[in-house]
Amino acid sequence: MLFRRFFAMAALLISLQSLACFSRRDVITAVPTRVVREIEGEKAYVHPTVTTKPEVTKYKIVAVKKLDNLMLDEIPVSMYNYLNTEIIRDISAKKLFTQVLPIQDEVELTEGNDPPTLVLDGFVDNYSGGSEALRIAEVGLNHAVITIRIELKDAHSSEVLAAASISVYERGIARTGKSAVHKVAESVADYVQKQVVPSPKNHG
Repeated sequence: MLFRRFFAMAALLISLQSLACFSRRDVITAVPTRVVREIEGEKAYVHPTVTTKPEVTKYKIVAVKKLDNLMLDEIPVSMYNYLNTEIIRDISAKKLFTQVLPIQDEVELTEGNDPPTLVLDGFVDNYSGGSEALRIAEVGLNHAVITIRIELKDAHSSEVLAAASISVYERGIARTGKSAVHKVAESVADYVQKQVVPSPKNHG
């Protein structure tokens, strides 16, 4: 097995070296697409699970609840905390809301005449940091992966206004579980922006 992996790596290196004298276009067309994808890239997939309702655009305050962790034996506590921190940071950086409130539970939100408040919650559905050693040996094939499911809902009625499943696959040799978590947090912020910003581009 080790010999086969070593042989595969050696063959790839020889192939890349032989392409060094080609033009950039020659290299792009000669190197298999799969090899380029596995070495360089991550993949983020966003699958809406609830059709977004128009009223989601009226909210100026968002309360971000910590995601429920369904992967207690898989995702390290430090990585789980990093995920929740990054989601808040990335949403705040978008400047979509006048307030971004970290909460543990909806009961922290007061009722009455408060401005309409959006709640983002969900759960971690899948996580694997993969193996750095195997990513190197298998030219990036042993990827890191994380899947989360999120909802945007009204704080007081609990009506779900939008929802999605988001998965990130980090296939590059240098990719890690942390980079997958970073990417999925960015994807959450991008998804929220596309739902709350009333533009044809985002809602088309």
